[in-house]
Amino acid sequence: MIQAINLDSSFWFKGTGKKIQKIRALIEGFNSDSAQPEEQTVFENYFFIALYSLWESEVYGVVHEIFQRYPMALTTEKFIEEYYKNIFSTRSKRTKEKMDTLGFRKILNISEIVKEQDLFFDTNNLWYSTLKDLFKKCDFNIEFLEAYFSQNDLSDLLVTKLSSIEFDVSGDEFRPERNVESYIDFLVSQRNSIAHSFKSPTGARFDKEVWLSLLDLFIEIFSALDNFLQDEILIKLFALEWTDMDDYSDNYELFYIDVRDVLYQITNILEITNFEKVATKKSNSKKMKVNIKLNAGRFEPEEGAICVFMNKDISGFKKIKKFKIIKKETFTARGYDYRLELEELYKTGTIRRNEGSLRFFTIK
Repeated sequence: MIQAINLDSSFWFKGTGKKIQKIRALIEGFNSDSAQPEEQTVFENYFFIALYSLWESEVYGVVHEIFQRYPMALTTEKFIEEYYKNIFSTRSKRTKEKMDTLGFRKILNISEIVKEQDLFFDTNNLWYSTLKDLFKKCDFNIEFLEAYFSQNDLSDLLVTKLSSIEFDVSGDEFRPERNVESYIDFLVSQRNSIAHSFKSPTGARFDKEVWLSLLDLFIEIFSALDNFLQDEILIKLFALEWTDMDDYSDNYELFYIDVRDVLYQITNILEITNFEKVATKKSNSKKMKVNIKLNAGRFEPEEGAICVFMNKDISGFKKIKKFKIIKKETFTARGYDYRLELEELYKTGTIRRNEGSLRFFTIK
């Protein structure tokens, strides 16, 4: 399980872990045994408002920052189409007022539009479905989002430690599964019930351990989103720089992409086309390990370097899986020169050779 302090080593959500730690310290310091029911209710209400505010502000803030840094890579035709559909059909009073203030000419300038956070997000209820809609509007591949939430085994949190949480079920509706989606929606629902209806300060059910476990879950959620957004941006940057990659005749030409302050603080990315997967090992609890043979050309493998498997079809790059080189051996047979052992950085499914055109890159 990821600790809050480790979340601050992430790329997009630096600082989020420290904010969660502040909420955690307040919860741990609250003596629920001696507190009156009224005090417990007030404290519980604060907890949900604080956690929801963090959830909404961090996600919206990160997505907005991404578009400020990489507008050329991310303002695709699909994004522009989704964006204008959204703002011209919105019912949000705030968004309409902002559009009136900017004027029609500025609204049609997409480079100006992406600077306006009020036009980017026209709702303050960040349900799971809203999160997916937001990523869809950004032209991110939401088909793989759930795989990132499964990068760590969360069953102990979702099913055991948070089992006392009751989800809202109206009428004959099917009871929600205990998954990430349900707990995100639970948080939004709790925040709305506090913000829009009166809750009597009696009969509080404050459970310190449950709320601490909910904080742990959102640390996992932020971590998964960080990996998802890093991968989606890398795919966009590949697509922007190398739209005709299949036309390269030199298999080992160094390609450059501006990722110095994005992902790995290094700009050199090298495509390796002459490789063969030898073996794949994976268990439910351990990360995948892959052995490959390759002809490295001008590439000199280094232990600790990051390797990327990507699928590409006629629509472009669509799937990514990152590994770290944990072992290298000289292997001079049948045109190969190295044998590498790779370990996945996080679990996001499997990439197979029959899924479009499989490409292997190293990020030095």
